[in-house]
Amino acid sequence: MSKSLFFWDQQSTLKCYKYIFSGYFLFLCLMTCSLNDYIKKNNLLIMIFMRDVDPSSEFYELMEKDEIIIFEDHSRTLSKMCRYMSEETCKICVKNFPLLKRRLMFDFNINTLPVAFYYSHMILSTDNIKKCINEVNQIKYDLLEQKVLRLINRNIIQLFIEGVDSERSKVLFKLFSNLDIKGKSFGYYDTLLNKRIRNYICDTFKCKKLPIIFIDGDFIGTLEVFQELVVQKKIDQILNHL
Repeated sequence: MSKSLFFWDQQSTLKCYKYIFSGYFLFLCLMTCSLNDYIKKNNLLIMIFMRDVDPSSEFYELMEKDEIIIFEDHSRTLSKMCRYMSEETCKICVKNFPLLKRRLMFDFNINTLPVAFYYSHMILSTDNIKKCINEVNQIKYDLLEQKVLRLINRNIIQLFIEGVDSERSKVLFKLFSNLDIKGKSFGYYDTLLNKRIRNYICDTFKCKKLPIIFIDGDFIGTLEVFQELVVQKKIDQILNHL
């Protein structure tokens, strides 16, 4: 009888450890998952970091968003920034994370927080926030057009996709893996980072679905058009003439 009870206690203990380690593993996954994944999967508008991190290119993808506030503590200035910016503003809290804070302040050459980025325009806590935002609002569309043109001409081969892991993006990447693009700059822009850019691209080039492809600044077409051109060897001809 005592042996049976001991066996049961041992099994219970093992199960307990199993749950503990499972929970710890889940915690580690949450800690190590990318900042971008947090934003995309959970549609978060406020980023409060769970640990001090060295900002990577992945972190700076957040700067592709149109409205961003980086802050340390709640303040009157922060409230004012939030009041004049939209509900879609991405708020990034760096409280208690000196490494991240120092890197951000160094990169943007600022001395105090909070700081706002409104359609790529930096607004400091000492600025007239309402005036700055109103001035940018008058030229927002022009700024968007300029930004898209810069993106189109960023690389010889420039793609606009909607999620790196989407099936359509994977098909496109596979097509390019079978093409000779050696010596030609290649890049993509994930429109999940900025809804306005996605809408502008789709409206301007009359496409309902992404991805779309540009080569040497020229619009090639959607995935379906590109597939046909690959089969016809026309993409090879275009690339060979560059």
